[in-house]
Parts: sequence; C-alpha cells; structure tokens
Amino acid sequence: MKIALIGNGILANVGALYYKKKFPNAEILIIGPTDRGGLPVVGESIIEITSLFMENQLGLADYFMKNHLPKYALTYYFKLNLDDPKDRTYSVHCNEKGTDDTKQLPGWKGPMARPASWLLNREVFDRDIIKMVNDTKGITRMVGVVNDFDLNSGKQHRLHVKEENGKESDVMVDWAIDCTGRNQIFARKKNLVVKPEGQRDCFWFRVEGFDRDLLKKINALGPMPPAEGEPYHYDRYYSTHHFLGKGFWIWMIPM
Repeated sequence: MKIALIGNGILANVGALYYKKKFPNAEILIIGPTDRGGLPVVGESIIEITSLFMENQLGLADYFMKNHLPKYALTYYFKLNLDDPKDRTYSVHCNEKGTDDTKQLPGWKGPMARPASWLLNREVFDRDIIKMVNDTKGITRMVGVVNDFDLNSGKQHRLHVKEENGKESDVMVDWAIDCTGRNQIFARKKNLVVKPEGQRDCFWFRVEGFDRDLLKKINALGPMPPAEGEPYHYDRYYSTHHFLGKGFWIWMIPM
C-alpha cells in the first residue's frame, strides 16, 4: 500500500509519522515544497485531545516536556470598560483544574505537574518533526508541488508532480491525503471551497522580552489561580490568553 501526503507542514509530517506507525508495511510518501511561501511561523496552543494523540500515538510526551511549555488553562479576559484604554479591569474566566488521572512528568512537582496540553513554538516543532520524519525508515520525500491529479474510485490515484528541479512526473498511489491547508488542492479542483461572508482579518507577530508580571497587574474580577501551596497552583502565564475587545480579540501564548 502506498500513501501520499501532499504538503510539507505540520499536517503532512505528523500524518506521515502516524500512518507509518499505524501501517508499518505501507510506503509513505510526502510531496511538498521546501519553502512555506512566506507564511508566518509563530506559536501553537494545542488542545487536550491533540496532546493525548501526539503523546500516546506518536510518543512525543518526553519531547514536549523537554522542548516546549505546559498549557494549564484557557483564560478569557472580558474588558468591562471598552472605551477606556487605561482601565485594566477585566472579568476573567478560565478552566484551571489539573488532571487527576494522568501520571506526573518526571521532575515536575505538585498537582499541576501533568499538564493536559502544551504550548508549542511552531518554528522549533516544525523543524524537529521534519527531522523525526527524515529519520524514520519507510517514509520518503518528493520535493515539489502537485499541480494536477485524478482521483479514481477503486483504483490507484494519479498525482502529477512538478519537482523543484523542474522535472515533471506522475505518481500512482493507493491513498492521497491533502495536507496543504489553505491551498486546498483537492477541494478547489472539486469546487468544494465555500468562502465565508463578511470580513476576516488575522495578524500574527512575536513579542520579545514580554514582561510576564503584566498579567499579575490586571484588576481581575473572578477567580484567581490558587496561591502557591494551594491545590492546583500554577503560574497563569502558562495559559492560552484571550483578550476580548470590541469586534476583535487578541490571542496570546508564551513560547
């Protein structure tokens, strides 16, 4: 069986590792460019089910512990006086309870020593996951883009690939999985893309030297994290922070 994953981002590389573990005798092929096309690489706040999948199915628990930050909560800040930029009063809502049914990580202490999910530095994670794929036998790469294809019911699928060296060729596979994200190669050709109505804008940026004490200076109405020594104590810095404004919101994670 030959499985092709189209793309060279997080989906294609994590998918390649998973399918190789799931089907050890299968031939796994990743088809994608080396250049991301100028798309930003920032951070990623993964949820619990994703964390469990990556830890249990891919064996990445130790890797996360050594290379990324824990995620203890989703925290939402609703500003009470939206028209006063100097007013730092927020109604704060969060889920702060630790996991009781999972083993604590080695060297970590306290009831929050087993985070339910993780905050990923995507530049680091993408680099490392590509290396993991390259070090796994049975997974090969084809550097290029799929610019045409035929999906055949009950038969092999044809992928026409233009490689970065200019060579063009057809690749026959049993399964083809579109991992191109925004490019949506399969969906666009099949006219399955539906554009949402209304304006949507998203801006990504990194902040260097962020003063984490700013999070302690917020006039928070609502429950504060348990104090040191209390059950489930943790530093609120290690959260996914959502600051809700007027028609917009800021999503902030530590890296």
